[in-house]
Amino acid sequence: MTIRIKAGEVRAAWDLGAKEARTDLGNTSTDLTDAQGTSMGDLADDLTYAVGRLRGVTTTTNRVIDSFRTNVDSCLTTYATTDQASAGSFAALMPPQP
Repeated sequence: MTIRIKAGEVRAAWDLGAKEARTDLGNTSTDLTDAQGTSMGDLADDLTYAVGRLRGVTTTTNRVIDSFRTNVDSCLTTYATTDQASAGSFAALMPPQP
């Protein structure tokens, strides 16, 4: 089976999804800032800890988005340098082998 890939459309679709994800993550950061400023008495230390953890998750998620974009670009470059008919091997999509 031959698969034809339109690299520009793949990148555009990825960028749209990544933009939406980053918007959601940005909204989460705003919510975290609002939550951190809330006085919750005895829960303040726990909330501050939770906010710190969620900020870390947000940072990691943004880095994963960037990493996947790099992998998508690598695969599209491989595709472009082969016969452009899916004959290439897309190592960037494969998990590392022991």
